[in-house]
Amino acid sequence: MPAISIAIVLLVGFILMGSANSLQSSWTTLQQVNFSLFALDVALFGLTFVAASLTYGFLAQKPLVYHQTLLVAVSSAFSGKLLPAGTGGVATYYLYLRRKGHSVGQAGSVAAANNSIGALAHAALIVIIILIRPQSFAGFTTPRVSGPLLGIVVAAAVLLGVLGIVFSSRLAGMASSAWGDLQRVLATYRSHPLRIAGAFGSSLCVTLVYASCLQLALLAVGGSLSIFATLAIFTLGAAASGVAPTPGGVGAVEAGLVAGFVGYGISAPLALAAAVIYRLVSFWIPFAVGSLAIIFARQKKLL
Repeated sequence: MPAISIAIVLLVGFILMGSANSLQSSWTTLQQVNFSLFALDVALFGLTFVAASLTYGFLAQKPLVYHQTLLVAVSSAFSGKLLPAGTGGVATYYLYLRRKGHSVGQAGSVAAANNSIGALAHAALIVIIILIRPQSFAGFTTPRVSGPLLGIVVAAAVLLGVLGIVFSSRLAGMASSAWGDLQRVLATYRSHPLRIAGAFGSSLCVTLVYASCLQLALLAVGGSLSIFATLAIFTLGAAASGVAPTPGGVGAVEAGLVAGFVGYGISAPLALAAAVIYRLVSFWIPFAVGSLAIIFARQKKLL
């Protein structure tokens, strides 16, 4: 299965740079990866499950057992990769909350609150970086692209424009509904500010760990960027994942990461290799571990 990510990243690199030499250099770089940093990267990524479990613990409206929530969090690394935009993971937590005595409305509110607070925490990090290190974004330049990729980008832009015009009223209604849902969710926790603060803090940790894992992936193949630039690149990949119609954002995330690295001056071979390492750490290894965890979770009747 990881071969899929490798193939996609290499294809993206070939389209982006239009050179088979970059692909050969990337493969050579992958063979020389620093395995100590790779192992540290894998271990560090495990903290995302610890922090995500804390977030649900803060937001839950019924008591949760932490080690059970942690098992469900690991399980979501499998289910969350099966559908676009992580909807499988949301469904997994929803089932768990229902098992723990939450009503349909309560389980839905907790899941919605988790997503909303996660997005706010990520946005807050970006705003903080803009305020304290605005130069972190100054070094980005649009990567040089080959003709085929430029054609794809233009066609996609035209298609999105047409769809936006056709479905403008529906999109406006969806945006209004989402804003209303967010207000209702936050109102539910109005009398529990400490729980919201705790959930926000743990969500912030999740984003920071993801960005740190991306940073370690780059270091493992011999590259280097500031954590601020890496967070900006991670944001690009996360945005691509959110809108991609593929499970786990396969293809879109890889393209976003490679383009981000190249835009910050990382050579194409290193960018491709770093994207492969990061996706192994954040997608394929958790996917494999999660497939086992979800079996145990079901045996324990948590799902």
